[in-house]
Amino acid sequence: MDAFGNPHTPRPKGEWIGREVARQFWERTIRNATAVSQKRFIQGMDEFLEAVVQESIDKKDRRILDIKSYIVARHRTGAIKRIFSILQLGLDIPDEVISHPAIQEMILAAGELLNLSNDIFSYNLEQQQGDDLHNIITCVMNEHHTDVNGAILWVQDRLVGAADRFRAAMAALPQWEEPLNAQVKAYCDGVGQWVRGLDDWTFESERYFGNKGLEIKEKKWMLLLPKKYATEVGCVHVDSSLL
Repeated sequence: MDAFGNPHTPRPKGEWIGREVARQFWERTIRNATAVSQKRFIQGMDEFLEAVVQESIDKKDRRILDIKSYIVARHRTGAIKRIFSILQLGLDIPDEVISHPAIQEMILAAGELLNLSNDIFSYNLEQQQGDDLHNIITCVMNEHHTDVNGAILWVQDRLVGAADRFRAAMAALPQWEEPLNAQVKAYCDGVGQWVRGLDDWTFESERYFGNKGLEIKEKKWMLLLPKKYATEVGCVHVDSSLL
């Protein structure tokens, strides 16, 4: 966070390179970002970093959250405030507008669509690596005493409800004077496109499904990968022949 707070001061030599990368990113970004959008990005980044620290503690303690607590925590570890603030960097939407109940409900619903969908997409790889404690599938199986398929069906119903909430919130948006109204519309459209973009990226990249993403998208089923606990931190190669 110090790198974001001091974007014009190069990081000390010998420090982890990621801090200097973050500083240079933010130094370039703020040249064209409004003051209010900068504030929200910093707030979102701070919330995200605190959340992932807590996630690490929960994993170390082998703690599985209840569903309600998990959804709240996942909104933070999913960096929803941070990623949606990126959509605002060229906009000047005041606090009293961004805090409107319809916009806040839209953000919560979109966050659920992103986070819970991603949990379904990532679960197979995570369970293979023994890193599936912070995942809605695990939470549902634990709380409702069901299996993977039962948990996915539960999450599917939750996602349908979140999509309904998103559409209802969009329909409830009031009208503001221009140019503010156009900026709000651009932001809300961007939130919806972000949700859609995750779906496309998931199946077109090889992050979770190797080279079988489009095939799995069409068939809507795959095999659980055999357990193979990771010994290193970082990206994991997906053996597509096992899916």
